[in-house]
Amino acid sequence: MKSVEVYFRVAWACRTPFVLLLDRRYTPLQFQELEPAVKAFKRGPYVRETFDCDDFATALKGQLGHAIGIAITPRHAWNIALCTDAVWHIEPQTGEFRKRKWALFVMI
Repeated sequence: MKSVEVYFRVAWACRTPFVLLLDRRYTPLQFQELEPAVKAFKRGPYVRETFDCDDFATALKGQLGHAIGIAITPRHAWNIALCTDAVWHIEPQTGEFRKRKWALFVMI
């Protein structure tokens, strides 16, 4: 998928024009493969200001890799996944999936 198409899909799903694309091409994931990988993600203990939401989001992106991004607001961070059926929002601390959610900035 070309970066311009990815930009518009992610910007629409996250309700923000502030999307940083780190690659020129993306291969969308299959949700059926993504869901078990997120459930298998080893979550460490929450430690305020040391291992909190932004650290969980970075760790999940590091484990799952390409087509996974990080979305942020002034108070929270979570992951997004570019899938064939939608852009999914993933709460990395719980593994919960959602479709549309507002973000201030997204990096994928």
